[in-house]
Amino acid sequence: MWIALASALALQDRYTIEGTAREATLEEKGARRPVFRCEGTSNLPEGSRLDVKVYYGAVQIGRHLHFKALFLREGKFAIDLAVFPDRTPAGSYSVHVDFNPYQQQQEIQEKMGRQLRPYSAVLPATIGTEADAAEDRRRACARLGAAVERLRIIVDSAEMKLLEQPTVEEWQRITRCWSEDAHQVEKSLLGVLEFKVFSLDDVSEQNFEDLVRCVQLILESGESRLKDPKNENAVRSLGEYRKIFDRLRRQTLLRLGLASSTNRELAEAISGIRPILSELLPLYRTARKDPSFQNEGYLKAKIGVARKNLRERILPACETAPDRHREGLRGLLEQAMEFFRVLADATENLKEDRAKPVGEALAEFDRRHRALEEALKE
Repeated sequence: MWIALASALALQDRYTIEGTAREATLEEKGARRPVFRCEGTSNLPEGSRLDVKVYYGAVQIGRHLHFKALFLREGKFAIDLAVFPDRTPAGSYSVHVDFNPYQQQQEIQEKMGRQLRPYSAVLPATIGTEADAAEDRRRACARLGAAVERLRIIVDSAEMKLLEQPTVEEWQRITRCWSEDAHQVEKSLLGVLEFKVFSLDDVSEQNFEDLVRCVQLILESGESRLKDPKNENAVRSLGEYRKIFDRLRRQTLLRLGLASSTNRELAEAISGIRPILSELLPLYRTARKDPSFQNEGYLKAKIGVARKNLRERILPACETAPDRHREGLRGLLEQAMEFFRVLADATENLKEDRAKPVGEALAEFDRRHRALEEALKE
């Protein structure tokens, strides 16, 4: 029986995909462009379809930069993946070569029989150094920052023009150009792979969609104000849209690392995190008296949600805080994670009372929280 089992396991693992990926230059029609050159071998059946995807950094579903399919010929495959038009941003890439059993020809599926299942290989490729990658990301952030500045100039110019009390016709003529410029800014940032590489595509798409919409509403409110200077709604809307634009602009610059959070902003970020932790200690004590909490996984679920909420509050603050406060924020986050660890360990055996170490971990978090609050008042 053991021999048969060993043979079956060996049979299941007999198909493999191996290869390498590296940066190369493709010359085509007198032009040169960078490519990922992927080459490899496999003992999968002849004609098997292989799906090739390029990722930057950690693999996330739907975050691939390029996709192409090829077919295995004489046990080999080779493909050039032209991902970027001019230059490849520095960093760590991975090329995934996948055999999807459900996308194969019927004859291949029949030939593989019980061994028909997914097979894959990850081919790493590193471009430049970590310092090069940091510089490329800085340039991408700077490009987005310059686009934010272009929109700010449009808004400021519109407010200055309103002070001159132009005619409605003159306003419409000027704002038509401003509106076109704003939409051109938004359009120029769509589909830029460098932004996707550095996980900035949410900024280049969603943030700028909101910013440009704000610009449009400011221009429309300005026209309403000129048509009827006594229209209080138009005056109020103009001020409100400007506040929204400034807030979105500030959030975008913070996200890009082009601005640092103020002490007030950091104080607001940490102001509501204490209750996230404090409600868990009495809940733990209640769970010790009622075993059904453990069976339902209620307490563990609450810990998981609290951990996620707290990280979402503190991590952005760590990234945007000035240097003098980053250590305090990181220490606060570390102690919060220690509290969650101690509490999670305690929930593994509710028969044993571990309220004291859980309380001590919470008390240390409170101490660091108060110290940071005081530092932010300076």
